[in-house]
Amino acid sequence: TVISRASATSAKAGDQRATVVGGEVAGLRVLGTDVLSNVLGTTKVDLAGITAAQLAAVNHVTSVEVTGTNPFTGSTLLKVMGDKQIARGGREGRATVGVVRDLDTVVPIEVGGVAAAEREFLEALSSSAPKTLMLVYLLSFVVLGVGFRSITLPLKAIVLDSLSILASFGVLVLVFQDGHGIQLLGAQPLGYTDATLPIMLFCILYSLSMDYEVFMLAKVTEGYQQGLGVEEATARGVASTAPLITGAALILIVIGISFALTGLVLIKQIGFGMAVALAIDATLVRFVLLPALMRYLGELNWWMPRWLATRVPRLEWAH
Repeated sequence: TVISRASATSAKAGDQRATVVGGEVAGLRVLGTDVLSNVLGTTKVDLAGITAAQLAAVNHVTSVEVTGTNPFTGSTLLKVMGDKQIARGGREGRATVGVVRDLDTVVPIEVGGVAAAEREFLEALSSSAPKTLMLVYLLSFVVLGVGFRSITLPLKAIVLDSLSILASFGVLVLVFQDGHGIQLLGAQPLGYTDATLPIMLFCILYSLSMDYEVFMLAKVTEGYQQGLGVEEATARGVASTAPLITGAALILIVIGISFALTGLVLIKQIGFGMAVALAIDATLVRFVLLPALMRYLGELNWWMPRWLATRVPRLEWAH
């Protein structure tokens, strides 16, 4: 049984209610009514009513209900209802929250509710994700640069590892968001991708693909340090690590496929994305692109500025 939005009874009930009365956009809390009532010479109910009228004029908002006033804080809670377009949340609901927040209301307001929480979560995620990615890439570059005494190899490793991850993101959108071939997984098109999915998959896949990268580069570097040419060192490194990398990838691909056959859609997406990324990484990236780039760059694979090379410790790769 696939546990998705389409099969959940709570979602069906919510959709049926949305068909009749629309969906709730957010709970709005009106603050400072005691102070403003003295300044404006009106009652708290008048201020809440004026604010409710302003909110009701927003596009997609169908009604605003004043649910009550807190006598201790002087704040009033208003419940905002939206039309069918924003009943299921998503972009329309988040956009409406932004419009409501930007209103020049007679009293200060704070926006709460599911749509507001979703908007704030996505804003926090989008602002912190680039910093996280830069930190991961920087640490990878430094560690690999010191380990292999090279500027080129860390850059190549970061680019190649990112390729398989980005490819899996594209396949996930093609299957789960657009619905191409999703019936084979026993699910229905979602029309969207979970915002947490890319960052979770990145953390899992980047660490795995970087492991494979280090295994292979360590063997290639070992042969190069022993006096072999770049082509021969690469060929021996690929040949010696192929059984290990292929076997490990196959095990994880099988695990990913088993996840993809479960009923939970998020777990299904994680497993499918992991299987696709590892299949690409263990074949196209690891045994085609990496050897081709190693051969093309030649001695530049281990290039490092002289002023930096004198400050980096020399490590011997031997197994």
